[in-house]
Amino acid sequence: MTLAALVAVLTVSAQGPQRGEMTPEQQAERLKQRVEAVDKAVTLSDEEKVKVEEIFKDSDEKMQEIFKSEDREANRTKMQELREDQEKKLTEVLGEERFKKYQESQPQRGQGQRGDRPAPRD
Repeated sequence: MTLAALVAVLTVSAQGPQRGEMTPEQQAERLKQRVEAVDKAVTLSDEEKVKVEEIFKDSDEKMQEIFKSEDREANRTKMQELREDQEKKLTEVLGEERFKKYQESQPQRGQGQRGDRPAPRD
């Protein structure tokens, strides 16, 4: 009986998220936050919220597939294509002006909170 319980626990834990992966709850929360960020930047209609959520969900699923590969160079290319596709779809929903407004509201990748600091003096 103890052996069966141990096997069950190991099986369940082996099926959980791998290192660096998010749980379904974390994924849902991240998706919600991303849609809210767009809504905050450009005020979405209910219909637009649904479309934006679907775009992000689709991108997330494709991203997970990309990360299954160990070919870093191919992954980099695929991720760039995925970002471009996502931007195109968001632009179709939001329009050019609102999409640019959303982009401007987002911190730049790799800069974090430091992006607004003045340049160092020489």
